[in-house]
Amino acid sequence: MSYRVTALSTEDVRQYRTGGGDYYGQPGEIMHSDGVFPCRYCLTDMPKGAAALLVAHRPFPIAAPYSEVGPVFICGEHCEPYGRVSELPEVVLSRRVVIRAYSRDHKMRYGHHEMVDGQQVDAAIRRLLADPDSDYLHIRSSLTGCYHCRIDREGPADGC
Repeated sequence: MSYRVTALSTEDVRQYRTGGGDYYGQPGEIMHSDGVFPCRYCLTDMPKGAAALLVAHRPFPIAAPYSEVGPVFICGEHCEPYGRVSELPEVVLSRRVVIRAYSRDHKMRYGHHEMVDGQQVDAAIRRLLADPDSDYLHIRSSLTGCYHCRIDREGPADGC
């Protein structure tokens, strides 16, 4: 089975960078990276001292009880969006993360999430997406719960 790694949308990032307001309608807060601020658009760690924009983001298409809003960083300057098939970004591979499964109606699937080290993420993704009731996954920080990216099934199951 293949899967797509999806970062924040270009529309959301453009809105945040042009002062259009975050989820709460507030302008982003400029911070300076300590070297481990992961941009949720290019999915790379910003270099130490780089300008980072901190915003409140809801990575769900609808407002519902499981539709968490939380802080995310994006590069203060232009960067290219991440969107690869079955290739995980370094910001995931270098961290301990929580992977949560969600249903088609955007409800968290209890008992269908895992906390793993970065090198185990691919196998965990494949296990969780092998269940047809898991429509998509979120990868989040294991320490803070902050959203990193979304994972969607791309192709047919290959026996995983």
